[in-house]
Amino acid sequence: MPGYVPKALAKFNDPDPSKPQYAPHKWTVPVYGKNVKQMPTPPSTAPKLDNKSTKRVQAVSGTFAFYAHSVDPTLLPFLNEISLQ
Repeated sequence: MPGYVPKALAKFNDPDPSKPQYAPHKWTVPVYGKNVKQMPTPPSTAPKLDNKSTKRVQAVSGTFAFYAHSVDPTLLPFLNEISLQ
């Protein structure tokens, strides 16, 4: 499926990033030690999406879920992360 991802990005009018991102989210550096308590990531305080935004997220994730199941299964964990939000 050559060209699928660039066509999908163009379909959803996705601009090129100003700075490349190589991970789906920021990495928290682990702190090791006897007296250090690791706290879980706090839940998101972002507002809920409206219906139009929800449909857009579903369209984009559905497009890339098709690609992930057909060509590149390494995308599936990231799509799963989106669905849990």
